[in-house]
Order: sequence, then C-alpha cells, then structure tokens
Amino acid sequence: MMKKMLIVLLLIISSIAMAGPNMPDFQLKNLANLNVSIHSLTNGHDVTFLVFFTTWCSFCEKDIEGFQSLFQKYKDNGVGVVAISFDKKNATVSKYVNDKSLDYPVLMGSDEIASHFAIRGIPVTVVVDENNNVIEKIVGFKGPEYYENIIEQILKVSGTR
Repeated sequence: MMKKMLIVLLLIISSIAMAGPNMPDFQLKNLANLNVSIHSLTNGHDVTFLVFFTTWCSFCEKDIEGFQSLFQKYKDNGVGVVAISFDKKNATVSKYVNDKSLDYPVLMGSDEIASHFAIRGIPVTVVVDENNNVIEKIVGFKGPEYYENIIEQILKVSGTR
C-alpha cells in the first residue's frame, strides 16, 4: 500500500513540475524527414495535446484513435493534436499513420523532448495552452471521455463554447 501511495505521489509531483513556463520550441522531424517547430503546430490553438506513443503499444493505439475522433470533432474550435512517436523507423510510423488515416501532425520523437517531459513510459499526453504553457502531463491511457472533459472546460473558459 505504501509503495502505491509513493508512486501516486511521484506522478502528482511530476505533473505539477511540468505545469507553468512555456514549453521550449522543439525542432522534430516530420514523416517527410523535415524539421518542424513544435510551436508552429501549437500556435493558434486554445489547447493542444502532445500525444507521445509508439506503434507497437496497444494503449497508445487506443489513445491515437481516440484523439483522431476528438480532433475531427473539435479541430475547428481551437483544439490541436500533435502525435510524437518514439519508434525508431520513420517508415513504420508512416505506414501506421496511413493505416489509421490520421490527419493531425505526427512527428518523430527525440531524446531531448523525452528528457524535457520526463517520458519514462508510454502513452503520455502533455496538454499545452495557447501560450505553450504546460497545463498537465497525463501518464497512461485515460480514454477520449477524459480528454473531451478537458477540451470542454478549456473551451468554456476561452469563450469558444
């Protein structure tokens, strides 16, 4: 019991530590192997979800598919999604994106971004606001309903809803 409480406490502290200052403008490779600025994909959105995943992770697959549905529903309301893969091969991710018919940006992860967000396992979702401030870091699978609640709260505050 004590071990579980310690793990929960560490997750909470990790989440709190991520909140606040602007996220750096990481340069990551897209699936065409071109450098892309994270800020270029988050600017203009009331909220953006950075979804860290791998193609072989079953919980990641559920997250990726859930975010596709949410993106379709909310993309015209200031909601962005950027998936960041930690797979080694660009071709593997490209095939996965095609198979899943994803239409939000997908980038290849780096050691730098993994270190910055203390990514120790996947899936992980980082929520950033319109100023690229980290609002929350979510470790593990939560499901689309969880994220839709976040979206609805943010859109109410921003006046979009």
